[in-house]
Amino acid sequence: MFGRKQKGILSLAVVILLIAITGIYFLISYRPESHANLEAKQETTNIGNTEKKIPSPSEIVMLPDSTCIYVLDKEKLDMSSMPKKRFKVTMDGDIFFNIPDRPGKFTVRTRLLKLTATGKAAFRVIAYSKDDGEEVQTLYGNIIAEKNYKSDFPAPETLRNNNLLMINRTIDLMEKEENQDTRELAQWKKTTGALKVSRYLQP
Repeated sequence: MFGRKQKGILSLAVVILLIAITGIYFLISYRPESHANLEAKQETTNIGNTEKKIPSPSEIVMLPDSTCIYVLDKEKLDMSSMPKKRFKVTMDGDIFFNIPDRPGKFTVRTRLLKLTATGKAAFRVIAYSKDDGEEVQTLYGNIIAEKNYKSDFPAPETLRNNNLLMINRTIDLMEKEENQDTRELAQWKKTTGALKVSRYLQP
């Protein structure tokens, strides 16, 4: 028969043995993911976020001069031609413009902005009348951005390749940022360029 002291030692040994066996089991079954796998998962997550950030167009309108208007979301979209090969769009929503090299001027009006493009241009306009601010993301082009309201600071901005323009009516501020990373928008443009046109606007 074991004495009380021997029984205590034996119980302690059994507990230590069980702990050791459990630890070995977890070490064998646990396989940490490699750094490459973690990066791949992160990249997949980022792609998913990009798809949500830039939605597919609900409508694609082609104008007589082959300008394509990609409607991502809209509250309002009015289009009209003017003399001297000018074209004017009045919008409220989220719209991407792909303008070929064309004569004349192409004008986009929002509640806060007047955008005038000359020649080839590609840019996204996010402008809702319900919001205080609006945004323009340019891939390329030459676009004059002016405030579409009376302002104490009316100086325009010229947007070119990879520029971002933000405007806020409450504080009456229009600010341009250069050298933006527009790879996501460029990839989106490449993908949507293969989609079929929804409707054609007659001359």
